[in-house]
Amino acid sequence: MPVDADLILRWMSETGAGPVSDLREKLAWLARTQDTSTSRAATGRWLRDISALGHAEVDWQSDRWSVGPPVITPLPCSDGTAVLAGSRRTGLLERLEQADVSITTYGPTVASGSLPVPTVIFAQYDGQDELKAAAIEAGLTYSPCAARTLAEHLPALKLGAEAPPPAHGNVTLQRFNHEDMAFQPDRGDRDGLYRIRLHGALRHLYRLNGTWHNCERATGIFIHYARSGGVSVMRFREERDYPGGPVGSMFIDGAGPLPALHARALTLCSGLPPRFSEAARMTTYANIPATVASAVAQSLQQRLQSC
Repeated sequence: MPVDADLILRWMSETGAGPVSDLREKLAWLARTQDTSTSRAATGRWLRDISALGHAEVDWQSDRWSVGPPVITPLPCSDGTAVLAGSRRTGLLERLEQADVSITTYGPTVASGSLPVPTVIFAQYDGQDELKAAAIEAGLTYSPCAARTLAEHLPALKLGAEAPPPAHGNVTLQRFNHEDMAFQPDRGDRDGLYRIRLHGALRHLYRLNGTWHNCERATGIFIHYARSGGVSVMRFREERDYPGGPVGSMFIDGAGPLPALHARALTLCSGLPPRFSEAARMTTYANIPATVASAVAQSLQQRLQSC
């Protein structure tokens, strides 16, 4: 029997916030109670999926998560389909079902080695006013097409505050190598993205012109790509025409995640978590308008390739 992701989201909704490390331990414990082993990578991917689906904010550097407010938002290019994101406290779905919209639930397929995400809740509606009224009745916030709004306001890549350099001879220091997209042991005498284990926790740093900065992992990876001759890992495939432009799938090569807001902009185009292929080392996002794909790539200083 798989881990009950809906129960976990309900617990997070009632709790509100807490340490990331504690939540990961709870996920691993729940998996063990169902005779399922789970890796640290799997719990990390689950948290990134929860963030991308809009259910929670995850601050890896501060070791904190917080649940998002309950929101209903239309999907782009979907002909009257919206998705529920954020907190999902007891009674919310019952109130939404009583509103004047049609509810559909969907349990995304669970890849081998991954943890299930909460059931996706879709709402079919005839007009914007109808959806707004249903949101009020159910106690939700209505957000006009969060995917497009996020894509229009994505932040530029930026390093964090200056940080002290790693202690000389620290054996846990590793540098990101974009050729094999992995971290490898390093002395720390070159610019680039590094990770180091301090007090039992992984911390990411970026060395730029000899100065060290705090840096979130995903942001550091794309800064590294941009500074390494413009490494391109993003591809877009047109799949259908739609008023306003083509719609298709977006592929991200490599095992590294996207920054949280960029991942959320792409995920809320379909309301479904991205598909990750361990064998191909590729992440796929569905139902992406070309304008959203271009905005995400531009914000990350990527050259968007066609396929």
